[in-house]
Amino acid sequence: MKNIKSMLFVLILFFAVILSVNAKDEVFKYGWSKEQKSELSYEGIPYNTTIAFDKGYVDSDVYFYDYPATKIQYYNFKGESLASTILKNSVVYAMASIDNNIYAIVYDMEDDLFSLFKFDDKLNKVDEIELPNDIKNNILMMTKSLKTFGINYISTYNDELAFVNPDESKIYIVDKDFTKTTTKDLTENLIKKYYPSVYYGEILFNDLMDDYTQYISIDFKESKLITGGVKSDCLININSLFEDNSRTAPCDTIGTLLLANNNGGKVWSKDFEEYNIIVNARFVDNYIVAIGYSLVKTPLARDALPEFESDILIFDMEGNLVQKVEGEDSRYLLIEPSKDGFTINRTTGTCRDINLNPILPKMSMNYDCEMLLEEYYLPRKITTKIEGKGKIDIVLEARYGDEITFEAHPDNGYVLDSIKITDKDGNVIEYNSNKFTMPASDVLVEVVFLPRNPETRDIAFFTVSILLVVGFITFIVNYKKLKFLK
Repeated sequence: MKNIKSMLFVLILFFAVILSVNAKDEVFKYGWSKEQKSELSYEGIPYNTTIAFDKGYVDSDVYFYDYPATKIQYYNFKGESLASTILKNSVVYAMASIDNNIYAIVYDMEDDLFSLFKFDDKLNKVDEIELPNDIKNNILMMTKSLKTFGINYISTYNDELAFVNPDESKIYIVDKDFTKTTTKDLTENLIKKYYPSVYYGEILFNDLMDDYTQYISIDFKESKLITGGVKSDCLININSLFEDNSRTAPCDTIGTLLLANNNGGKVWSKDFEEYNIIVNARFVDNYIVAIGYSLVKTPLARDALPEFESDILIFDMEGNLVQKVEGEDSRYLLIEPSKDGFTINRTTGTCRDINLNPILPKMSMNYDCEMLLEEYYLPRKITTKIEGKGKIDIVLEARYGDEITFEAHPDNGYVLDSIKITDKDGNVIEYNSNKFTMPASDVLVEVVFLPRNPETRDIAFFTVSILLVVGFITFIVNYKKLKFLK
């Protein structure tokens, strides 16, 4: 009997551990995926761009035939298309959003023209301005290099859009309505204001970089800086680790992740020997999401393609790995955080580089690779607190932007007194009748049911009865008086 009890205890403990691990693994839930075709180009950096917008994402894909075309699509968090548009003979290099408008740097190959387009939330073009020459000559290089670091070339700050040109030591600033454009000398304060990740990343690199550690992705949030990179016993060419047309490093490499404060002081750093490099580290809510690359096979010839595997890695703020999404033979690229979670681009098959040199008047591309946009969202919890006797029908989990419907049911002898809905910071969430919109946080729904007051009911019944009796007696008396007078 004792042995049976011991075995039962061990089994219960085993399943408890399994359940706790599975619960921890469900930090993010898979939302949706859409299949699309796009082109990878210019040294392995894709001209596919995704930005968080309103309650979803805007995604642009460059398609190459005799001339390129870019398809821009707006999706909600469930992957349903809300709007789309196609820009013929054009390439979209970068996008950003302010309020309910989307801004995109667009290159028109026929007119050899770089412009800034403004779209509404239905993807109708509402305005356009031509970008100055000193910005034009810099867009290709800056878009590619900043994407490698996980930084958007179009910076937004205080209802303004900014484009930096380090070659000319200038920054070009446009207000959101295209009514005012200014060009300023590039200063430390302007970089700090418009490109904080670049500014604080420079501090980090100067203070922490050594000969054999290289950090190549930056994200800045609330005075903290996260960066992913590579360590090696020898100096390496970073690009050789993830560019299709280059040989891989001739020495062993280890992926590394580091969290620092905005003064460049190290909070923690961790190495991951199973990955050759960790890139595109981003803050997502209270987690850190990054991509780990593992080299499977090194090419023998210079023009051959290295074989990689990549995984999505999700860490807590202490650097502990809480979930891993294995990509197997796919390559993950470009994480885009939002209030709901994040999207990530995933290529399938083998993608070769494409020359996007705008000087070429015409291109004929007969190959492409498949790219999928995947979204992972944070489940938000809805907790209920009930006073009195009754219940409330409501979902226990939702995602940001969902419309939540609830029904309160008091028990017999009770009535609904009040309902209060608050977010995790205690802010009151307004509701209309029995519906509210889920915020980007957990929610507490407090319901109060009160008993019907029997004393009040009896008094009211007694009072009405007395009044009826008095009224009836008065009627009889008055009737008799009237009859007597006759």
